[in-house]
Amino acid sequence: MGYRASATSTPTTPPKSWAATKGNTELGAIPANVSENIRPIVTAGLANDVELVNQTMPAAVTAFISGAVPAVALWVPFNVTVRDKVPGAVKLADASAYYPQAAIIGGWAASNDYYDANKETLAKLIKGWAEANDYIIANSSEALASLQKAHYSQTPLADINEQFKAQKMFSSHEWKRLYSDGTVTNWLQQSTDFFMANAGIKDFTPASKYFDPSLYLKTVA
Repeated sequence: MGYRASATSTPTTPPKSWAATKGNTELGAIPANVSENIRPIVTAGLANDVELVNQTMPAAVTAFISGAVPAVALWVPFNVTVRDKVPGAVKLADASAYYPQAAIIGGWAASNDYYDANKETLAKLIKGWAEANDYIIANSSEALASLQKAHYSQTPLADINEQFKAQKMFSSHEWKRLYSDGTVTNWLQQSTDFFMANAGIKDFTPASKYFDPSLYLKTVA
């Protein structure tokens, strides 16, 4: 997500896109953490027009809130902090604009030794996850309320709902299709390519070698 705050104490008309900030001397430095966060800048043709400052997410958000920088790229739930502390901030873009060409996904990883020796245990984990995943999609209001009450009572339910809506959820059967047709492998490879290039590493394991969808495909009916 990108937010831009007014550089003055009086309201100004916010830009309607990243491209609208080109040539604006108020833009300054944009803290950026990962590839998806800077994608709007690159897409808008601003890669050579702004200074990118890499910071931890808490530091980047704090810098934006304090007025040290006029724009920030961030992850949910840090947008909640910006929303509460800088009510005049404007969201310029979010990662949904680049889906399905690109996506950031989460998951679980196991060492090769554990994976090879514990297929039955991992299959049980997959079954449990699939059931919980499908339940929360079908009964999101009830599920989120239960989670908030039991585990996140310090977080307002409205914020949890907002965080939930910020992600794209797939049913266990939809994930099966995305695993089968290579979509997930491609998303993982995009992330791998970015981080390896950023680190200057040329010899690395491709996603097709470290991601094995076979157990999931066998487990989910």
